Amino acid sequence: MPRANSQPKVIGVLIARMDSARLQGKVMMEIEGRPLIDLVHARASRSKLIDQIAIATTDRPCDDVLAEHAAKLQSDVWRGDLTDVASRVLRCAEALSASHVVRINGDSPFVDPDLIDAGISLALESEADLVTNLMPRSYPYGVAVEVIKVAAFRRCLPLFSPANREHVTQYFYQNPDDISIRALPLAERPGLPDVRLTIDEPGDVSIIRSLAAKLGQRLVLAGYDEVASLVLKREEQPPA
Repeated sequence: MPRANSQPKVIGVLIARMDSARLQGKVMMEIEGRPLIDLVHARASRSKLIDQIAIATTDRPCDDVLAEHAAKLQSDVWRGDLTDVASRVLRCAEALSASHVVRINGDSPFVDPDLIDAGISLALESEADLVTNLMPRSYPYGVAVEVIKVAAFRRCLPLFSPANREHVTQYFYQNPDDISIRALPLAERPGLPDVRLTIDEPGDVSIIRSLAAKLGQRLVLAGYDEVASLVLKREEQPPA
């Protein structure tokens, strides 16, 4: 439930599990000497408007190692059903007395704190049920921003289909007449939706590691546009 003084509390919920169907154990793969989940956590922690970050994983034994690792990050952990990801996220938000929850994907090493803060600001100013930068998609794949009002989440969850529960925010996009949705301004640079800044398949690993190596000390500091520029520059180069 929201805090008694009615002041907004925004938490980031980092969703992760060890047995991704396309790439087992990816959240603990090393990126420039640190596990992927540590990089995601470090970048999200640079948000000025997120009050707290928690990790939501499953209650299965295979994710014990992830829950234990979260303690090293000094992060709260919420564990729940494998397929009911929406309930996992909502229960975590409620347990931490959040008014708003930011969905953070554990396979997105270049999550952008400035974009997140823009989404949070719009959510608090507009009182929208959902603020997103995916309507339409104009940013790179892997820097999604979704800020959900917990009260709306709680109200809608009983209406979620099994697929909605697995994909967390799907119901909101499917029911725009019943949900207050605000979109962040579109990215101004063309071609960004074709840029992949995520680890989803085995082929993504070497690309992300190469980007991380090029960024060096700016790995945690670089904005999505700086990272995307490296990808676009690489694609523009003629083959050797």
